[in-house]
Amino acid sequence: MGTKEILKKDNEELKAAINMMGEEMATVANQQHTVVSLMNEIKELKKLNEEQQNKITFLETCVSHLEQYTRMNDAIITGLVI
Repeated sequence: MGTKEILKKDNEELKAAINMMGEEMATVANQQHTVVSLMNEIKELKKLNEEQQNKITFLETCVSHLEQYTRMNDAIITGLVI
């Protein structure tokens, strides 16, 4: 094998390696895009979850106040024999 043939073979191998790396980089870029999209979705869901948790806390407080208010107006009768 001559030097020219060896260089030609090496050149073809390098081209193949570059093509393969280009494909892998495209795959990584797609995966990165997916990860960024999922991270944004997670942020939105965390925000929504926090808003709902605040609403639940507010409603629980309202229910507690209403229960306390209704107990204030209860009549307690003792000493009856049944």
